[in-house]
Amino acid sequence: SDFYATWRRTVLRVVHFLDPDGGSVVLRSRGGDEEYCVPVQPNTILVLRPDTLEYSFVDSHGEACWAQCLLMTASQTYVIEGPLPGLEFLEADMQGPPAPSQETVAVVAAAIQAAGGMTNHHEEWAAYMAGVDGQLHIPVARFDYGPYYSEEFDNPMGTTYVMHNGMQEGIEFFDNKIFEISHMEATAMDPQCRQVLEVGCSILYHKGILKRWCNTHPTHASVSVGCDKEEWLNMAEAPVSVATNNQLAISANRFNYVFNLKGGSYVTDTACSSSLVATHLGKMILMEQRWDPLEYHLALGTNLTLTVKLMIGSCMSHMLSPGGRCFTFNATANGYNRGDGTAGMMLKLGDRPDERWAFLRGTQIGQDGRSASLSAPNGPAQEKCIWGAIREARMRPPESTVWECHGTGTTLGDPIEVGAV
Repeated sequence: SDFYATWRRTVLRVVHFLDPDGGSVVLRSRGGDEEYCVPVQPNTILVLRPDTLEYSFVDSHGEACWAQCLLMTASQTYVIEGPLPGLEFLEADMQGPPAPSQETVAVVAAAIQAAGGMTNHHEEWAAYMAGVDGQLHIPVARFDYGPYYSEEFDNPMGTTYVMHNGMQEGIEFFDNKIFEISHMEATAMDPQCRQVLEVGCSILYHKGILKRWCNTHPTHASVSVGCDKEEWLNMAEAPVSVATNNQLAISANRFNYVFNLKGGSYVTDTACSSSLVATHLGKMILMEQRWDPLEYHLALGTNLTLTVKLMIGSCMSHMLSPGGRCFTFNATANGYNRGDGTAGMMLKLGDRPDERWAFLRGTQIGQDGRSASLSAPNGPAQEKCIWGAIREARMRPPESTVWECHGTGTTLGDPIEVGAV
């Protein structure tokens, strides 16, 4: 609607023909059958009223190059003055959500590395706006899916009908010297641990915190990492390492060690919600200031597809989409697709008006309890959790304008989730 509204505001159209060979312009009157053919030379400028005429350019060689600009009227603005009888609720909603009145947690920095070439939040937002998802044919440099591939949706055991994945490039590269990690240890590290170090380091760098400063300045800050995959340990070609090198908890513990952070350090594994739960628990620890106040909390989440084994298991359960796309809330939805990515944010307690990016106004966690099956969602349980977050945020449902869902792309999960919202 914004696109068409922009064109409707056009008063004059100025066209500058840049083609070196010239050509001809055909002018047609709007609402009539009249046509005018006007020859144009290179560097000709044409000025016309788009409400009365439309044009087309014909080049003698079949190619054309021109630039145009629009002279437009100012966009319309609406001002509501005085009370709105019977529409007080609308007037209240137009003010936006109220500022948090309780002690709140602010997001003051963030970083990301993900599929589609996303290396910062600006590229991430640009990818979302452009509809880029980073799904690619799985390159043989990651693993060879060919011997396991079958086009059959009801695939034989030990095969996969999926050949796409959201691939993050360059996960094999790691500058271990920055983190003062030996080459031998870095070679044996789970790539997910390396991603956590890189993304967490970027977050600290945004706040002016460098590794060499951390070496001599311990900080009372905590770290949480959401991670539910240990594919690195299942790879036959993975280097043999000491027992403590690739324990799941080490993803967070190593970060505390490298950057000299003295607060809590833990990993959450709640499957698809691991990163959300890690962030929620970090917020709760940060808000508990009575006994052991923290300076900040780093909440991160990571996931990398390293082997074909998990894809085979997911295909046996028909969880993944054969087309390599997740068509959530669409009648053609037939599953989800996996992807690589690591992201994190720095949380601080308080308003932080000079450095905040956003507020964590309310977060809650819950579980389905008894459902149709172990993995089947439970609508009332989801609704209860959502209401808890809304109450904590001290908002009303209409004041929330964006909902990001789990979106598994299944006929079971999607309707239940939408119903809960």
